[in-house]
Amino acid sequence: MKLRKKTSAAMERQKLGNPRQTTFGSMMDGVQWEEKILSTADLFSGQRRIEDAGFVWALDKPTGEPFEITATRAVISAYHLLGGAGFSRMLGLIAQAWRGAPGSLKAAMFSGMALFLKTYETELDDAAFIKRLSTVDADEIIRRGKVDFSTNKAALRFARVIWDKYNGQQRGGRKLPYRFKG
Repeated sequence: MKLRKKTSAAMERQKLGNPRQTTFGSMMDGVQWEEKILSTADLFSGQRRIEDAGFVWALDKPTGEPFEITATRAVISAYHLLGGAGFSRMLGLIAQAWRGAPGSLKAAMFSGMALFLKTYETELDDAAFIKRLSTVDADEIIRRGKVDFSTNKAALRFARVIWDKYNGQQRGGRKLPYRFKG
């Protein structure tokens, strides 16, 4: 099973019943196109990692339970960006820093955390991250990221806030240098 994001051009041809073969080149005509393929193995691996970290992935209907993740697209994107081990690390950091608070399980937080971890994966001290960011409300990170209009990249907005909060809680000692691109 593969899930694929269709382009507007391909969907239009499908609606019109156009028998013309849809090719990659024809899909690129005037359409910004991004292909995301998720294999069944990736889906099960991601779901297993989510459950191992103590979360519930609400693929059908959200129930409002603690530790419930409803941001499916953000989860898939984070899994693709970080890989299996990095994704598990991200879930562990979120679980320990914010203890399943609903704000920490929103798409904005997943995209920001994924970019932050991808950028600083070898330099980041997990224990220090948990200690510093557990004092910060996840909703505050989301609020500050939403008002940052210095970039059009949503993940970068939230990753910057996480970086700022991580370094802001540090007195002296080692701070993470700014390494984001964009």
